[in-house]
Amino acid sequence: MVNRYIENQKEHHKHQTFKEEYLQFLKENGIEYNEEYLWT
Repeated sequence: MVNRYIENQKEHHKHQTFKEEYLQFLKENGIEYNEEYLWT
């Protein structure tokens, strides 16, 4: 599963940026965050 993700990463990120994917992961898992501190 991990290998497939890595192999398809280039194609995947044409549709969704890493930042968008990371924020989606946090939200889907109920993880509280302050976006001000995520990208500094």
